[in-house]
Amino acid sequence: SGDVFLKLLVPSSLAGTIIGHGGERISQLQKDANVRVKMSKANEFYPNTNERICLVIGSLESIHKAHEIILSRLHEKTESSKSHELEHGDRINQIKILIPNT
Repeated sequence: SGDVFLKLLVPSSLAGTIIGHGGERISQLQKDANVRVKMSKANEFYPNTNERICLVIGSLESIHKAHEIILSRLHEKTESSKSHELEHGDRINQIKILIPNT
């Protein structure tokens, strides 16, 4: 179908920034970027981390737009709350993308 898949690791404490109250922000993201977004459940973390997996599915252009929106939201959240800087240190300036071995 030409879909591209992007998997990002998101610190559990910042997942709500992407999801929003009642899923409103994730729904808006899907609409604005024309993608599908799936977030792992609150207690499902990538192995040996406390980070949740955010799967974004769509065309390459749509994925790029969604990625920009996600980064913008995370940046806004960390800028507005200095406690996240203390909690995550340099992690707030990192993006973790999962890449298959193949």
